[in-house]
Amino acid sequence: MRKFELTNVLVVVVRYFGGKKLGIPGLIRSYKNATKDSLQRSIIINKKIMEQYDIEFNQEEMSFVMSFIKNNNIEIYRNLYISKNKLTINVQKNKSIEMLRLFKEKKIKILYKKIV
Repeated sequence: MRKFELTNVLVVVVRYFGGKKLGIPGLIRSYKNATKDSLQRSIIINKKIMEQYDIEFNQEEMSFVMSFIKNNNIEIYRNLYISKNKLTINVQKNKSIEMLRLFKEKKIKILYKKIV
């Protein structure tokens, strides 16, 4: 699976005993070849690990928040504009630390976080 650069993957190989003992090296080779063959025949779908945040901010911060969202290709999942603006956004995990730091500086509230 390292050769295919895969993470968070489970491959299950079932071997029915056919009357011939392969020994430990033979079993390792058989399982390795079965896994390699399965992965070569598979369609591999890359998924990014995302974190979802509910954020709340005043109208004065609107341009900063929207600019940050646009410049970092952040997806707005849900928006609610009342006396305070509320957005639910999906952020790639590797970009969330910088976002949290900037939002903290601007005193933008992070109300809720979950992994999606």
